[in-house]
Amino acid sequence: MKNKILISVIIVLSLVLTALLLFFSFKIVNGYTKINGIFSKSINISNEKAFVTKYAIYGTHLNIEGSFNIANNENSSFKLVMINENSDEINIPIFTNIQKNLLEFYTSKTINQGIYLEGLQNSNFLFYLKETDNVSGLSKYHGLVNKSKFGDLEYYTITKHNSNSKIDIGFNNNTLYLNSKKSILPDNYYDIVIDQGHGGKSTGAISHGYTESLITYEYGIKLKESLEKLGLKVLITRDDINETVGDYNENGRAVIPNLVKAKYCLSIHINSSPINSKASGVEIYCPNHADITFGKALADNIIEIAGTNTSPNNVGRYSRWSLCSDF
Repeated sequence: MKNKILISVIIVLSLVLTALLLFFSFKIVNGYTKINGIFSKSINISNEKAFVTKYAIYGTHLNIEGSFNIANNENSSFKLVMINENSDEINIPIFTNIQKNLLEFYTSKTINQGIYLEGLQNSNFLFYLKETDNVSGLSKYHGLVNKSKFGDLEYYTITKHNSNSKIDIGFNNNTLYLNSKKSILPDNYYDIVIDQGHGGKSTGAISHGYTESLITYEYGIKLKESLEKLGLKVLITRDDINETVGDYNENGRAVIPNLVKAKYCLSIHINSSPINSKASGVEIYCPNHADITFGKALADNIIEIAGTNTSPNNVGRYSRWSLCSDF
């Protein structure tokens, strides 16, 4: 009787051990575990954290700046990665600078480049600073902790085929996350803002009975109509030809694009020179520390279609296509 009981116990234990071995074998082969609510490949998450000192959206791009203490990591290389819910690991190009034992990293040298939000698929993403030992080849992942003065961000993609996606960006469970999902663009949000320069009491340049404020108003209306035919949602800063719009007040022309989450803002002006009445040509103004590819494309197209030339104005010139100033 005792032998039968012993045999039964051995059989039960064998079955349990077999089940456990199969379970752990499955886990090892498939290499999946649940991290912060997202199914992802099993990764070695380190207790050492990287610090985000600045992160912001400019236009269609997200920029991240941060630092990491590398006092004990002399033989390592570093990458910034995003891991989505399908376990895909996406490398984010970064620039680095080492000051003593501090690794400083940033996603772009210009304010309007970095992580292109329009190119992301709808998914959940987690950001990590990936450290790889150059000798062993083993990697570990450092979560990103918010040490900046910025809170959560939201972004709506440009309208395409009457469709948009909403992207939420913030910090949770000791790392930076990004969630992108299909959404409807809110009524008070727009793809593009067109600012018709001057207006009301501010006439701008005056010549032969025409005012700059009148011409920019009409140009803005025509441009809005053309862009709306492409399916874009466009807001103009002046609904009335005689309306006066401030610069930095509550509804100022420099404030409106941020309020309505616009990806692009085009401010139209018709300049005049009191020194050289024959001076003419295209000027595209853009911020300092910005990539001017888009500005160059605008200038080239205007010059080709209108049969004109670039402006001879050299004040603040960055290239023959653009004039740059801080704003």
